[in-house]
Amino acid sequence: MKTTLSILLSVLLLSLCNTQNVQAQSTPNGDFESWVSGTYETPQNYNYSSNPSTFFRCNGPFNCVKVADPYHGSFAIKLTTELGGTDTCFGYFLNANANGAPSTWTGGIPYTQKATGIRGYYKSAIPTNDSGTIATVFKFGGLVIGADVFKFYGTHSTYTPFSFTFSSPLLVNPDTVIFAAASSDVFNNFAISGSMLQLDSVSFTGVASQPALFNGDFETWQNHTLRRPTSWYYNGDDQGSGLFQTADAYAGNFALELKTYIGDNNGVAQAQPAITSTGYYNCPGGVCNQYGGYPFTNKKDTLAFYYKYAPTISTDSGQVSIAFKKNKVFFSYVGSMLKAAATYQYVEIPFDLPQIPDSVTVQFNSGLFNNTALTYVGADLKVDDVHFKSQSITTGIFDVANGAKINIYPNPGHGLFNIQSDTKISSVEIVNLQGQTVYSAQMDSYKPTVDLSKQPKGSYFYTLRSKNKIISWGKLLVQ
Repeated sequence: MKTTLSILLSVLLLSLCNTQNVQAQSTPNGDFESWVSGTYETPQNYNYSSNPSTFFRCNGPFNCVKVADPYHGSFAIKLTTELGGTDTCFGYFLNANANGAPSTWTGGIPYTQKATGIRGYYKSAIPTNDSGTIATVFKFGGLVIGADVFKFYGTHSTYTPFSFTFSSPLLVNPDTVIFAAASSDVFNNFAISGSMLQLDSVSFTGVASQPALFNGDFETWQNHTLRRPTSWYYNGDDQGSGLFQTADAYAGNFALELKTYIGDNNGVAQAQPAITSTGYYNCPGGVCNQYGGYPFTNKKDTLAFYYKYAPTISTDSGQVSIAFKKNKVFFSYVGSMLKAAATYQYVEIPFDLPQIPDSVTVQFNSGLFNNTALTYVGADLKVDDVHFKSQSITTGIFDVANGAKINIYPNPGHGLFNIQSDTKISSVEIVNLQGQTVYSAQMDSYKPTVDLSKQPKGSYFYTLRSKNKIISWGKLLVQ
């Protein structure tokens, strides 16, 4: 059920050149004082859902939601496939850890009866070639004794009954059952944006009673809260594992905390470093490429920051890497290993590039990629005050050296964005996640308005200039 993101290891080549002061350019939210938070609900006893995926990966609205449109009772559950930039997040929920194929899933709820099938009621709006999905897995003593996947097709605007019979009868009484549902054909790695599946009153057939923790009527829900640093991307699993806001900061109120977590490699548990970056990865066909970054034109400079690191194994190391692009092509990398440090340490990484870049991406990892043994889980990296020495350390999202103060609202919004600045804006440029310019305008204003209402929903990046100088850069979300 989970889309695994294969992360490319950046080449870490440390330059020993001296720095010089050049035009100041800002690391967005490098002090980690600004965070985006989101609160969502999942049905009781279903601890895994797609909502963290849409929050961290697709930057879109939650797509596993409680709706007051039931077949019976007060609530039902609605799953929707959402497009976020170039990525697609299907809606799902389940009561197990969905690493690998269903036969390798762990978790579930207690159940000891031999069910013969499953039934319930659904609504749907599923495009041709896609399908909604439910899956059941019965186990005894940790071994799978029955597993089935059933699909839903087409559009049903009113509640429609479904009843599926399991492909093979259970030969022994189970001790555990796993139930999952998704808005798209996830087992064939296929999803179409907008596909919707809504369920209610789901129950097993051929039995005297239902599992006590099944919650198949979706009447009971629990709250969760997620946080991510503004202007930084999380590059990890679908649950946001290993990414935290911490009050253990070098300066200000907050710092970034990354912890190595238990990840998945084709159904095998392994240590996975938590990764955050000012860029994001897209991996069509398993080939990963990094996109994003932010404007940067200094050929010679120094990245500086403070960090603390507590590895679980002394041979582990945190990492920082800086990647430079020109005309959307990476041409140089610098970086460093981050060794154990019980108190905040100051780090400088100087560079003198072979050419002038037009953008830069900064990335931090909580551990080394080849340290996959579970003994590496828990390595803890804290980072604060990330900046280039050509800029002053500032607080706020997009403060820059010249002190420009920018307010953009509403953001997220439906396409119309109002900008307020104490510095006169001479141009606005907005690109999509593919780097294509979707809006460009010259002006002489402190309060311009940008209209993206005709653009698809998703994330966009803006650049504000005063004369020929960049005064602000950031992200807009069209809902």
